[in-house]
Amino acid sequence: MAIELRTIYFAGGCFWGTEHLFKQMHGVVNTQVGFANGYTEQPTYKEVYTDKTGYAETVKVVYDPMRVDLSTLLEMFFLAIDPTSHNKQGEDVGTRYRTGIYYTTREDFIFITPFVEEQQRHYDKKLAVEVRPLEVFYPAEEYHQDYLDKNVDGYCHLPFALFRYARDMHRLTDGPRIRNVIFDYGKVLVDYSLNYLYDSYFEDKEEQKWFFDHVVNAEFHTKLDLGTPTAECVEEWKLRFPKYARQLDAYNSDYMKLMGEEIPGMSQLLTELRHYGIRLYGLTNWGIEKFCHVREKYSIFDLLDGEVVSGVEHVMKPDAAIFQILLDRYDLNPEECLFTDDRAENVAAACEMGMQGVVFESAQQLKAALMERHVL
Repeated sequence: MAIELRTIYFAGGCFWGTEHLFKQMHGVVNTQVGFANGYTEQPTYKEVYTDKTGYAETVKVVYDPMRVDLSTLLEMFFLAIDPTSHNKQGEDVGTRYRTGIYYTTREDFIFITPFVEEQQRHYDKKLAVEVRPLEVFYPAEEYHQDYLDKNVDGYCHLPFALFRYARDMHRLTDGPRIRNVIFDYGKVLVDYSLNYLYDSYFEDKEEQKWFFDHVVNAEFHTKLDLGTPTAECVEEWKLRFPKYARQLDAYNSDYMKLMGEEIPGMSQLLTELRHYGIRLYGLTNWGIEKFCHVREKYSIFDLLDGEVVSGVEHVMKPDAAIFQILLDRYDLNPEECLFTDDRAENVAAACEMGMQGVVFESAQQLKAALMERHVL
């Protein structure tokens, strides 16, 4: 039986990089760069470059729908562009660099429209991607065809890592693709330690260790993480451990001294994940009263698309209920989620929910695990 190929047209900024990207994808059988939806006949690159012809630099993508579907092509397209940017991608500026999806069948139009509407939900700004029927397409000069194959050091506005990702996408057929990464906060995104606050309070390090093990211990932090106000918890503990009243008061009054810096490399990793279209969420055991101050201090939290905090929900990891709250609130499929935490029991609980899990050690180790799973 003859293979029925299909065709879609993408305007994604400079067509050199856009063509090279789609050429990497399993199931794409042919590409051609050219000019779409302008109003002059037989335009040349030089004429289109003036921005007076109405054309957009466009890539014609011919694909085998049995090997790659339109949804996957659209996902790759949105990874490669800034969909809110008008007439600009990377450093390339002009109407010829506008973004667009040009279709040739009503069937494609019916599929593309809700796909783009769903993308809009992820942005505050209105998308600049035009969705229109293909009116006219003229191939560009031969010099521009397969440009990055002929000029391996040629200009490209896309990161070369994206090309590798496009090549590897077809290897994900053995399971659902990871679309969401969920992060614990303490010791994963931001550093904290009881030592930062209490080293100056204890000359005897054995006594300090006893204080950590028996006073500001797991029981103490569990009450806080489940939503007990810090002052109330401190007063209760002072009745139990009056010798350490001064240290317990400091926990409330000098709480931010517990905090260190952002975990090295994590801000860059989250930014890279966002570039690849991965949605990012937080799931933390933290008392909301103090976490409000912590959240204000660190810009890394602004990279997240949503979060669930135990102190608000009055349930904490590794209880399955808090994972379910996250999944329900953000309409996530657990099979499309990867969870990372520095505590193995929390990662095990996520895996029981159907997620993939990584026990966190460092940004470098987590990135390697993400690359192994073809998330990056």
